[in-house]
Amino acid sequence: MHRTLICAVFAAALVGCETGDPYSIQVQPLVGDTPFSCASTVDGLGTTAASMWATDFRMFLHDIAVIEADGTRVPFAVEEDAQWQGQDTVLLDFADGQGRCEDANAETNDLITGTLPTGTEPVGIEFTVGLPPELNHIDAASAAAPFNDTGLWWTWSGGFKWVRLDFENEAGDPFYFHHGATGCDGSPDTGFDCAYANDTRIVVDTFDPDSQSLSMDIGALFAGNDFDAPVDFAAGDFVKGCMAFGGDPECQPIFESLGINFEDDSAGPAQTVFVAR
Repeated sequence: MHRTLICAVFAAALVGCETGDPYSIQVQPLVGDTPFSCASTVDGLGTTAASMWATDFRMFLHDIAVIEADGTRVPFAVEEDAQWQGQDTVLLDFADGQGRCEDANAETNDLITGTLPTGTEPVGIEFTVGLPPELNHIDAASAAAPFNDTGLWWTWSGGFKWVRLDFENEAGDPFYFHHGATGCDGSPDTGFDCAYANDTRIVVDTFDPDSQSLSMDIGALFAGNDFDAPVDFAAGDFVKGCMAFGGDPECQPIFESLGINFEDDSAGPAQTVFVAR
């Protein structure tokens, strides 16, 4: 068996490591079979096959592990690099300053680096999209990297945006996806409670590292959304897209694609975004 483990939190390849050596996971978002890029339109989105420009795309992952044939879960030891990775967490950044991502820093991160114990034989992979509760409400203005990205910070009470994936059409009309825990209340001294944890645990247990890759298909993420629909204030829809706040009708199809329910915290249907290819 050769040691290439392909993971994507979108199409990601765990490249060439001998047993016990460090692993490097390169991640690349896709739309169907097309690589995501800020430099060109993202086509075929949603129920109307809309063409949109991305304006931002960043996300946190944590609690990464591989699965062996007997079901054993082997934690992936994330390397601390004082920039993109820390405390078992990785910040991925695909906004490269091109196209409509012009306000973003040109520096990006599409790698997860770390180690697995010698002898590990992966046949699957799992991870959580987002942050653990103890990290979700730290102050981004004073936190160490990768938690000092204030563009991913709602508030102390609201926590971080775990995923920020923003679009606009040719005319500049926006469509947002901001994912995170919601209905949060508390203080740094007393701690925080959130009405909806929105935990997004992704498990892909039919992954063959010798012949397959995994992808996160942005097209599948938004398959149930109408990017051309106007804002419907009467339906509790105050902005185009989903910012995970209460009553937003555009959130449920996105959450379902990730395998969870909106404003419920119960397991949803099988996730459709992360698949072996």
